[in-house]
Amino acid sequence: MPTPQQRIWNQGYGGFNTPALRPQGWKKPKLTTAQREDIVRRLGEGEKSTDLAVEFGVSGRTVRRLRQYVRPS
Repeated sequence: MPTPQQRIWNQGYGGFNTPALRPQGWKKPKLTTAQREDIVRRLGEGEKSTDLAVEFGVSGRTVRRLRQYVRPS
């Protein structure tokens, strides 16, 4: 059974970019689904999280949080 985080990931935030549908207190996502998938792929290829954070304009913590979705090769 997927965790709440995985459900949100799989839905790609659904329509949460629309303020009326976004749960109260949630901010607009800083990364699109395609950007998140790109980061996960590139982390799997061995790129540094700090380099990716600078490139995508987010914090290193945001990129490191996505590391949990990297599939072992």
